[in-house]
Amino acid sequence: MNKVLFNHRLSVGVTNKMNDLLEEIAMNRTRRGTPISKSDLIREAIRLYLDEQADARGSRKQIAKSLEGQITKLHEELGKLQTQSNEQNQMLIQLLMAMQPVFERIKPRPK
Repeated sequence: MNKVLFNHRLSVGVTNKMNDLLEEIAMNRTRRGTPISKSDLIREAIRLYLDEQADARGSRKQIAKSLEGQITKLHEELGKLQTQSNEQNQMLIQLLMAMQPVFERIKPRPK
């Protein structure tokens, strides 16, 4: 298994209650077959927090927000194209109706 190299160290103060909860979660997950340390839990919590930050470049939230904007823009452009297409279809229908007498005159006559 590849071990990720953590090359920055942080020191964070926590309350007794937070520490107790981290210990409890770590023990429960380890009992269920997923050995995990408090440091792993804290990294997981930081990762989840960072992913939810819309102003953090590369976070899931930022990527989702960017995609949402692009999808909205695409939807608007498609709406404009549909309107243009409908207008063009209406113009074609009007042209065909206007040309109908000409078509009637040039239609081959049965022999």
